Amino acid sequence: GSWGYNAGASVMSYSDIMNVLVNSWVRNMTVLLNVGPDRTGTVPTAQADAVRRVGSFMTACGQAMTTSLIGVAHRTLPCGTVVIFRWNGLIVRAPVVDRGPYVSGRIWDMTAGLCAALRHCFTGPIDWRLA
Repeated sequence: GSWGYNAGASVMSYSDIMNVLVNSWVRNMTVLLNVGPDRTGTVPTAQADAVRRVGSFMTACGQAMTTSLIGVAHRTLPCGTVVIFRWNGLIVRAPVVDRGPYVSGRIWDMTAGLCAALRHCFTGPIDWRLA
């Protein structure tokens, strides 16, 4: 094969791409996706869609966004900063794993894992402090 644009080249399936990524991550390896524009500078739709789908799986801090990930998004706190949340007698420590929220008036966006751990996932006030 060659690096760059190849007219009519097939695109790996999402599951194949994720298999390569996960197998590389667990071995502390880097993956380079071969996505190249055509002669007009346009990335073919199938390639662009594959990259977007893989990108939606990752947080801004490099975490895999899964339903069990306990974490929080914050606009400015450094990735990995630990925040302690308290709700209705439950206390959960959660690292900053993403950027956001982008809704006016919000301070945090919680992952599904954090919501489940706190049994709280609606808009409203919550007690928190930096660890």
